Amino acid sequence: MKKKTIFILAIFCLIINTKGVAQKNDIGVEKGFSAFSIEMNDIDNIRDNASNYYGGYIEDGVFSAGQRYNAGLKIYYLTPNNHFELSSGLRYSRMTKIVENGSYFYFLIETPQDVEYYRLTKIAQKSDYFGIPFDVKFFPRDEIHFFNQFFSLGTDFNFLINNKNDISYYKKGFNADDEVNKNIKDPGSFFGSVYAGIGFRFGKKDCFATVIQAFFPCLYYTSSGSFGLVKPVAMEGAFVELELRIPIK
Repeated sequence: MKKKTIFILAIFCLIINTKGVAQKNDIGVEKGFSAFSIEMNDIDNIRDNASNYYGGYIEDGVFSAGQRYNAGLKIYYLTPNNHFELSSGLRYSRMTKIVENGSYFYFLIETPQDVEYYRLTKIAQKSDYFGIPFDVKFFPRDEIHFFNQFFSLGTDFNFLINNKNDISYYKKGFNADDEVNKNIKDPGSFFGSVYAGIGFRFGKKDCFATVIQAFFPCLYYTSSGSFGLVKPVAMEGAFVELELRIPIK
């Protein structure tokens, strides 16, 4: 997968650095959301009510969810034949991984002197990243009209800038965050994704345009093999994105 990502990046850089390839440039903002299948990492500290882990809620089990929100600024290059549009920029992403129970689960804290069981209702691990996306859109029609369908392929590279765990306890007012955080795995410093999809562009050429697109599958990989608290199941997910753009050339 990493070889494919490097290949896509190399082709993208070759095209955008070729003189005269772009006949039209846009600048725009993007906003996206994705959900992906996850499973718990092996955490010996979680016991009893959460002894079994599932990708969805069942009685006496655990509900685990993975979500990604992103926003960014991108520049778009349309090739002279109107068939290919290349884009790149800066992207901020927040990955939220949630593990919770309908009532509570036990979290074991073990020290040389003692063993404590804390009752938790939820752990939400929130990780912030800055990244660089690279995308290619293919427009089947020869001209850009007000309404255009396209197919897309892309990848991004994201680097961790912040991570925190929000811990909810069964007993109101109780707090053992320092002890619990020491026993929760942190995410790796990097993750990437590769995605393919379909979308629609609304707006005339050289005018303000709105783009909406959906990607499936969205394949994730990480430097540590997990996102900290959880890991993707079969490295899959879905991704929906909205772009607002204005011409600059």
